[in-house]
Amino acid sequence: MKTGVSLQFDASVTLLVGDEGLTIHIYDDNANILLCEVKLGPEETCSALGRHAYCKAKKATAYGLDRIGKYRIVDNFKFDMPEHTCVNKQAVAVEEAQRLCPDGWEPDLCFDSQNSFFTIGEKTVARTCIRSWVNSKEEKDAWESAKAAKS
Repeated sequence: MKTGVSLQFDASVTLLVGDEGLTIHIYDDNANILLCEVKLGPEETCSALGRHAYCKAKKATAYGLDRIGKYRIVDNFKFDMPEHTCVNKQAVAVEEAQRLCPDGWEPDLCFDSQNSFFTIGEKTVARTCIRSWVNSKEEKDAWESAKAAKS
């Protein structure tokens, strides 16, 4: 019996089979996020493949439930680094990105790329991507059109 709220969305599924069992990933294609990860042990994997119902998962985790059915938008984000951050520059960049990121956006916290840092005059600047999610394809298209018009 199906109960509660339901929502249809474009999805992709990945099945990863190994010695330790089966891992199932379910992705929301439009939001571009991993929604659910389910891990089965070897015995549970055999049971599930043998069409046994209600096989107990070793672990099940749901992610990004607030983003299901939404559309991801991406932008570039640059910010000045504090002075004297020669040591552990990446850790400082992570803290600054989290502190300075605009409301409603999430920064990418990986600063390992050659293009993550550059200088303008005497200032060191960090660069990363930020992501947000909008409710409709129309909103996404409008945002992308506005972004293209600025370029």
